[in-house]
Amino acid sequence: MWLLGSCVGDERDVFDIPFAVQLGGDVARCADRDAPGALHDLRLFVHDVRLVDASGRETRAELVSDGTFQSDRVALLDFEDGRGSCAGGTTGMNTRLRVRAPRGAYRELRFRVGVPFAQNHADAAMATAPLTAGTLHWGWRGGYKFVRFEAGRGRLHLGSTDCEGAFTRITRCGRPNRASVRLAGFRRGRTVDLRLDAWVGADCMGTSEPACGAAFASLGIDLARGAESGRASAFAWSTR
Repeated sequence: MWLLGSCVGDERDVFDIPFAVQLGGDVARCADRDAPGALHDLRLFVHDVRLVDASGRETRAELVSDGTFQSDRVALLDFEDGRGSCAGGTTGMNTRLRVRAPRGAYRELRFRVGVPFAQNHADAAMATAPLTAGTLHWGWRGGYKFVRFEAGRGRLHLGSTDCEGAFTRITRCGRPNRASVRLAGFRRGRTVDLRLDAWVGADCMGTSEPACGAAFASLGIDLARGAESGRASAFAWSTR
């Protein structure tokens, strides 16, 4: 679903990009009991959203701030509702990005999973939404968990590691662990699917341990370096 923006004369639209998660071919969700496909937690930060038109031109899509799940710099996708197998989580959910972009036909969606460096290592006590979710700040790492996934048979907590500098004064991270996603065949109104199969069985805390291998590969992150691998991450992401 997409909506025409309210700005007059700037030829921009405000529209939603819906997201869904799948596990084993089924929709992954919080369940009444701990079934094999039941989520315990799934939240991830997204930023740097771009759209590519038929000529190959890339255009930045502005995130529309809502004071809860999106600022103009970063968005939080939240697929848990704090009930059933997700007990202890948050009640609010957000399964879409709301963006503002020039009118036109687009063929590809691009974005990054993670929090931009400056916001990631700023003082969390001074943060504004959506960087106010306490369970997503990795205090001892000096930044946020870009992905927090937990299910009955898997756990992935992904954020920057091997960081240098004092808390709130991090200068660099040896393993940025940000994922770059490119989805060809994107059209307005299509849903972005995240397939979690590669994350099941993982017990990964963002390091170079073998337990992170399949999850990192699905996200297009090089396991040895914690940097973008340059390989397509279509194993995890698709559109429909």
